[in-house]
Amino acid sequence: MSNSVLIKAAELCSDSADSLVDSVRKLLKIVPTFPEKVTEQESADIDTGLLNRAIAKAADRFFLRDGDTYTRLTPADAKKANATKVVTFTADVVMAYTSHQLGQMTTQEPGRAGVVKAFRKAVQTAASNRRTYIESVATRERKADGETLGNTKQPVKPVIERTKVLLANIDKMHATARGKGDPTALPDDVIKAAEAAYIAKVDAYLKK
Repeated sequence: MSNSVLIKAAELCSDSADSLVDSVRKLLKIVPTFPEKVTEQESADIDTGLLNRAIAKAADRFFLRDGDTYTRLTPADAKKANATKVVTFTADVVMAYTSHQLGQMTTQEPGRAGVVKAFRKAVQTAASNRRTYIESVATRERKADGETLGNTKQPVKPVIERTKVLLANIDKMHATARGKGDPTALPDDVIKAAEAAYIAKVDAYLKK
C-alpha cells in the first residue's frame, strides 16, 4: 500500500537546492536506509512523489500548428504568433494519456504524438535525474557528521553548504530566464542532470 507521507516527502525533495538537504533528511527519517536499501513499494512511492513534482514544475510548451506539423515556440514568440494556430501542451495533460490513447494518436496524428512523447520523456527524465541527485545527497548526509575531506582534514559540512548555495543559484538563474522566455536558458532536466554529475564528482573526491 502506498505511503502518502513518503510520497509527500519525495515531492519536497524536488525543491530548490537551498532547502533540499532538509527535505532529504525528512525522507531519511521515513526510510533510514535510503538509497542503499528500499522496498519495492518505498521506491515506487519515492518515484511517484518525484514525478508529481516534475509534472508540476514543467513549463508549458508552445507550438505553431500547421496540419499535423508542430514547430516549437518560445513563450515570447507564442504571444506574438497567430493565436488560432498556437497549441499549448501542459505536463499534466501529456502525462495523463494512456498507452491506448498514445497508440491511437501515433496512428492518427503522428506529429502531435511526437510532441507528446518528447514532452513525456522530458518530464520522466527530470524525475529520474532528481532521483539520482537525492540519492547522492542522502548518501552524503548519512556520512556527513564527523567525516573529513581526504587528507585535508577539513570538515565536510562547509563544503556541503557551499554546494547547496551554488546549486540553488544555478537553479534559480535558469528558472528565472526560462520564465522570461530566454531561449538560451537550459531546461530543468538538463540542470538537474548537471547537478547530479557534479554531486557524483564531489562524492568521488570525498571517498579518496
